[in-house]
Amino acid sequence: VLLEMLTRWGILALGIVLALEQLAPGRFSSLIAGLGIAGFTIGFALQDVAKNFIAGILLLIQQPFEIGDEIDVAGFLGTVLDISLRATEMRTRDGRRVFIPNGDIFVSPIVNFSRALRRRIEISIGVAPDSDLDRVARVTLDTIAKNVSGVLADPAPQVVFSHFGESSIDFKVFYWIDTGEAGVLQAEAGVLQAQDEGVRAIKEAFEDQAIEMPYPTRTILMAEGTRS
Repeated sequence: VLLEMLTRWGILALGIVLALEQLAPGRFSSLIAGLGIAGFTIGFALQDVAKNFIAGILLLIQQPFEIGDEIDVAGFLGTVLDISLRATEMRTRDGRRVFIPNGDIFVSPIVNFSRALRRRIEISIGVAPDSDLDRVARVTLDTIAKNVSGVLADPAPQVVFSHFGESSIDFKVFYWIDTGEAGVLQAEAGVLQAQDEGVRAIKEAFEDQAIEMPYPTRTILMAEGTRS
């Protein structure tokens, strides 16, 4: 529909230009030159409007998000309230209503939380340097599988020992939970619950299995001053 309208108006404009050129060749050429300069000035001033308009059309065609989706884009995290050709209206999590130009949205990474059917949880942990790392990994994975609600077997939970800390060997445990068709708020609540359950269960399991989680320590040497 939009393409047909633009084509129709383009043909009409071309016909008017040709007709006027036949009626008054000299005067019309001067008028065209003046209009060309004015058109360039106006076009330069309206380039942002045109950019947002074109970006709005492309967003409506590609549909990376819909009204009601919760997205993270251009530094804003919130729910999409309206999508127009010029801007997208959102309500952020702290209740603000923001209008983001579509041109900014089109060139920014878009994270659509509403289309994620599963979410990954990441917990960072440190154990004593003399720990049996195979045993640590085994206890951690078994604990997550048995104590976290909705944890998925595929992809399977994973333990990755990442680096040496000041007084520990640090690692991360990754596991996925199924959020299904839950709403955004319910999905976020499920993620927080799965993270809370994981931390609590690992702490209890490590205490039961005598796996030490050390804290950074400092040794301070006090030197007695000399008297003159």
